[in-house]
This record gives sequence, structure tokens and C-alpha cells, in this order.
Amino acid sequence: MRSTFTFFSRRASVKSEDGFGLIELVVASTLFIVVSAPLTGVLLASITQQKLARERTLAAQTAETAIEAVRALHDRARTRGRRRAELTGRDDR
Repeated sequence: MRSTFTFFSRRASVKSEDGFGLIELVVASTLFIVVSAPLTGVLLASITQQKLARERTLAAQTAETAIEAVRALHDRARTRGRRRAELTGRDDR
């Protein structure tokens, strides 16, 4: 009979401490806000930097494409009118 009594008394004491109280909820919420606020700023700054990097990359690619087009025009103008042997270094006569 004694073991039954201790079982019920333990169960009663656990029941009184179940769940979160108002103080624990307020402390947990405050802690979450204090930790997540700086992380939000870091996230927003990271997104801004990623957008700037993407724009710079696209600008560099566009400039490289334009430079290559100008080089191709220059190379075509230099080679126009020459014989094939002069261009390849071989004489196919």
C-alpha cells in the first residue's frame, strides 16, 4: 500500500508543474526577440549585398561581351583581303 501512496503523491506534484507559466512565456518571448532582432538585420544586409553582387556580375558580363564583339570586328578588319596562306602560315598552292 505504501508504494501506491508514493506513486500518487509524485503524480500530483508533477501535475502542478506541467506546462509554461506566464513568467516563463514572457522570458522566452523576450529572449527570442533579443536574439532574432540582430539576425534580421544581418539577413537584410546580406540580401542587399547579394543583389549588388548580381548587378555587378551582369554588368561585367555585358562589358566583356561588348569588348569581345569589338575585338572580333578588329580582327576581321585586319584579316580582310589577305590570302589564306598568309593567315594560316601555310602555302597550299
